[in-house]
Amino acid sequence: MRRLGLVLPFALAAAAAACGDNSKECGEGTTDKDGVCTPDGTAICGDGTTLDTSSGACVPDPSLCGGGTVLINGICQDPTAGLTIDLEEGPEPNGFDPGSTPAGVISLKPIGDPNGFVVHGCVKPTEDFADLDDYRLTVQGPTLIDITADGVHGLAAGFVSLTNDAALPSWQRFGINLANDMSHREIYLPKAGTYDLALSDTRSLLGLVDGATDYLEPAGNPDGTSCYYVTLKQEAIPAPTPMPVPAGVSGTFDNKIHFYTPQMPTGYIDMVETTTSLHAGTALVLNVSDNLYAIDTAGEIFTAGIKATDVSVVVADYVYDYGITAADYTIAFNSASTALPLPTDGTSVATTVNGHSFTFPDFSTTNQFYFDATAANQIFGMRITSTKPLSGVVADAAGVFVDSSLAWGGLGGAATWTAYNGLWRAPAPGRYYFIVFDPNVADTNTALSITSTLTALTPAAVTVGTPLTAQPNNTFNSNPYTVNVTGNTWDSVNATGTNTGNLNVVFVDPATAKGRLNTLTLTTPQTNANALPIASYNFPAAGATKGLITKAIPQTALLATVSPVTPTAGATFGVDIGTRVFTNMMAITAPHTTQMNAETVASGDAHRYYFTTAPGNLVTITVHTTGGDPILDTLLATEATAVETDDNGNNVDETFTYVQDASGFTAFHVKNFAAAAMTYDLTVDVQAPYYTKHAGTTTYADACAGGTTVPLIATGTFPASDEGLSAVITAPAGFTFFGAATTQFKLGSNGFLSFNTALTSALTGSAPMPDGVGNANIAAYWDDLENVVICTKVVGGKTVIQWTGDEYNSLEAVQFQAILDPADDSIEFVYGPGQVADGTADAVTAGAQNAGGTEGTSAGNGAVAAFAAPNTAVKLTHP
Repeated sequence: MRRLGLVLPFALAAAAAACGDNSKECGEGTTDKDGVCTPDGTAICGDGTTLDTSSGACVPDPSLCGGGTVLINGICQDPTAGLTIDLEEGPEPNGFDPGSTPAGVISLKPIGDPNGFVVHGCVKPTEDFADLDDYRLTVQGPTLIDITADGVHGLAAGFVSLTNDAALPSWQRFGINLANDMSHREIYLPKAGTYDLALSDTRSLLGLVDGATDYLEPAGNPDGTSCYYVTLKQEAIPAPTPMPVPAGVSGTFDNKIHFYTPQMPTGYIDMVETTTSLHAGTALVLNVSDNLYAIDTAGEIFTAGIKATDVSVVVADYVYDYGITAADYTIAFNSASTALPLPTDGTSVATTVNGHSFTFPDFSTTNQFYFDATAANQIFGMRITSTKPLSGVVADAAGVFVDSSLAWGGLGGAATWTAYNGLWRAPAPGRYYFIVFDPNVADTNTALSITSTLTALTPAAVTVGTPLTAQPNNTFNSNPYTVNVTGNTWDSVNATGTNTGNLNVVFVDPATAKGRLNTLTLTTPQTNANALPIASYNFPAAGATKGLITKAIPQTALLATVSPVTPTAGATFGVDIGTRVFTNMMAITAPHTTQMNAETVASGDAHRYYFTTAPGNLVTITVHTTGGDPILDTLLATEATAVETDDNGNNVDETFTYVQDASGFTAFHVKNFAAAAMTYDLTVDVQAPYYTKHAGTTTYADACAGGTTVPLIATGTFPASDEGLSAVITAPAGFTFFGAATTQFKLGSNGFLSFNTALTSALTGSAPMPDGVGNANIAAYWDDLENVVICTKVVGGKTVIQWTGDEYNSLEAVQFQAILDPADDSIEFVYGPGQVADGTADAVTAGAQNAGGTEGTSAGNGAVAAFAAPNTAVKLTHP
């Protein structure tokens, strides 16, 4: 169902002229808006009269119909004289409420038909609600309609057209008039599709456009005798008037839609339509080569991608205009820049340095070079050089950066580049722009030459278990490949080369890899490729097998690049992805201990292991040997060490205890750096977490009512309500935490409590639990909060701790509690009706961890999913 709402370019003043000030004295039924007497909707004239804004009186208007007649097909006619009506309003409910059906379907008559399509209906408001009659209209292409709505029996006829078309977000056009009972304007429907035409009283629709409210005020006779007669006449779209660029044009809306044809430049444009009228809302439409290209309901279009051969049409439109006189408008250009084609064949394009800095939206100080992608995820081999050191970005036609803002030095000019040879990946088909400038002031208006080769490349597929051999190094020194690791757990990776020097092999996520894929040398600082690698390896030319734990990454389809470091003529390489040798200890369900005896590992080698267990389980890995000094490492996806345990000497056990993370698996190896082979026993013990999470049942009740407000002490330069800690507070008698007795704790303004009474930090930055530190022990909503008030209250032996405030970044309200119950040592988090922040912002933490931060239970999902819903509760219990 369609919704009524309006995105306004500015807010209109709604206050009437005040007594005793210097406001202009306006007639009854009008108000002073910046020196202009404007109808306020309380006195709307009918029967051939219109409102005189100075006196507030209804005066004759020869252009309006009087004597009980209404304007139909441009003629004042008696509505009781057997008129031909094309569509009578259908039965109620026929508005926008659930269960409504359209009041009817409008079928426009052909262009040139002297008679328009006539609709008749009546509104029947209630005491509290306006009545809107919704008619449907379908067009096959851009359509221009002249609409006249005339009211009888007290109805000030008005209308609004809107659509659910996703290509027209927030598109609405109003026909309203506060001076008399007739509304008239042209409406331009910019593309094929279905539109709504809602008929009602102007006074009901006014609340949607005056910036004061979105409430539809009831208007018209409650008995349903207030009626409308509407004529819709399809018109030919006029030939557009030439529009100079960048000078722009000026005009008057005068109930008309105006069409212009500019010769748009090939770079970025920023086109703005403005009006000095407080009673009009501007809107722009841009058609390019007979297609809807851009649309904006606030009167500004920022875009690029228009070709020199395109024919552009600018539609000077308006959302509403309810002034007594038609509003004037101006269309001007903040930017109208030219872009040059980026050479694709190794040739050069010569131009002049346009500037040494950039301030949006003035693109005149930049040089722009465009190129086109024909498909989504298209990979280009790109070799580009510049005769000047440049900074800039690559952006699409909408001005969205494709690379990170610093990938090409950024628009700040802190770093420059002169050459790049590598790969570039387009996220979508379309035109892309190098937007660059030379930060060297002395180079302004001097010669600039860009030389480039741009070649579309198709990645070859690497099959796991089938090596690729004798791959020729391409001219861009970076070969793309696709790799499918579906169903794999742990793979081996190797690359060997001839005339290559070392080889860089990088794996990236094809879902997010966009823009520059290889490194670029920048003056201070240097940056890597825009696409963050899943894994990156540096192989010697002779090869050296490495590993990729594919279960450690969510992707199964990978994009890989292979780049020789110091290639010479005839460089070739091989790529081999196979199955890594490891011991799969399978799934371990708590409580359980798995033991493997008499394991061996050669000198200087490592034995790899893998197992799965439920997130939150407490895991202890023990390596026991009587003849060696083992090293126990848990591993990241690239087999790099995550945590190394080598605390003890020869013949002493190495033990590592941790909480299984959300991935649900662990990869580790046992290394032997001794001169001889080592034999050892391996034990993996898995226990359930100390606390178990359940849905809570407690209903939120304000703890500040009858409770104690906790004073907070500032821990830095910010107010205590922002970064504060409480003094030491006595814990509930008999309450134990992770099995240990508790006596005192502190409360932090950022949504946690700590049993470390020596804590002096409000811990602005939260961390998942366990965090290896343990300063925050119980967190109902640990985040950077502000304007915080903390209250405590004892209810039935339970201690209730309550936080209210808002998130620092999002400014969304928080209202939550932590309840400590000594009867069963449970911890319950309750989120009140005022909780707006849902826990997905920043890195919000909820849960509990022991004093050392080595064991914990999460009660929320952080940025993964919402967990802090209003009027909900989560409870942590120990069996």
